[in-house]
Amino acid sequence: EDLDAILSVDGLSGIFVGPNDLGLALGHDPTDSPEGEVLEAVRHALRLAHAHGRQAAIFCADPATARRMADEGFDLVVAGIDLGWAASGAASALAGVRGAS
Repeated sequence: EDLDAILSVDGLSGIFVGPNDLGLALGHDPTDSPEGEVLEAVRHALRLAHAHGRQAAIFCADPATARRMADEGFDLVVAGIDLGWAASGAASALAGVRGAS
C-alpha cells in the first residue's frame, strides 16, 4: 500500500519483488509461481515501478517462472537461489557418477 511513496524516493533506482513475501502479506501460502491475487499484486508493482521510471526485479523459484516474469516486463529476474543451483549440480554429478561403468 506504500509502494507509490517508496517509488517516489529520490535516488531510488528500482524495487525487488519477493512474490512469497508479498503473497504471505496478502494471506496466501508460499508458491513457486505467483497466481491470482498475488500475480495481480506483482503486476501492479511492476506497472507502478515503470510508471515512476524505476526498474523492477523479481525473485523466481525456477527458470520457467523467470521466463514468464521476463515476458511480463520485469527488468531483472532471479531464477532460483545458489543453494538450489548447487544441489541441482551435485545431483546431476552424482547421477553421472552412478551411471558410469
